[in-house]
Amino acid sequence: MHQKVLTVKEVAKQLGLGINQTYAACERGQIPSMRFGRRWVIPASAFEKWLLESNQPSALSLGGEAHD
Repeated sequence: MHQKVLTVKEVAKQLGLGINQTYAACERGQIPSMRFGRRWVIPASAFEKWLLESNQPSALSLGGEAHD
């Protein structure tokens, strides 16, 4: 069965980011996410679409600069 939501920890690992940086990106709306109480979840379909639209996941602007 296909996973419908991802955790912040799973997304951080996929993006190669730290957990705190990933939480901050969710809070800023940079990563498609939803908050339920104290818990953040990332809809898998929205995350996959977001990655495809970005074309270059390594160049995502999540508060730092991308370096070539």
